[in-house]
Amino acid sequence: MKNIYKYPIFRYNHFLKNDANDTSNGTIAEKFEGDIQYLLKNGYESTSLFDLYKRETEGKRLPRRGFVIVLEDGYYSEYEIAFPILKKHNVHADIFVVTELMGMNEHPVFKSFIPHFGEAEIIEMESSGLVTVHSHGHKHKWEENWTEQEK
Repeated sequence: MKNIYKYPIFRYNHFLKNDANDTSNGTIAEKFEGDIQYLLKNGYESTSLFDLYKRETEGKRLPRRGFVIVLEDGYYSEYEIAFPILKKHNVHADIFVVTELMGMNEHPVFKSFIPHFGEAEIIEMESSGLVTVHSHGHKHKWEENWTEQEK
């Protein structure tokens, strides 16, 4: 039997600035950075989902204590807030984007829509070597569950 690696995978969605008066759900930038600092201080090393795959399929050597960061949906705050923190600490993240929403600042139906980053931001983040962007699908299921008040 293979030696199974047990790496924690941390999932985040939308991010808020430290001084945010935002009422949407999200992770405060300071908390996100604190999570990363804690892991690095305690001997954990950043890795990617692809590296975990390579470990299982090709026996790639990985750090004994590693972690993976996954960001979901492609919110602009992942680019504006999380990406600078990833760069500051040289930490990798895998981002799963909803392709239909890429580059949208507002939604034609939902008034409480949170903006999403677009192609230029993807190119910049992937070019850094710290981010791998994947598809989360073309549409997002949450749209079906919004109430009339949210529209």
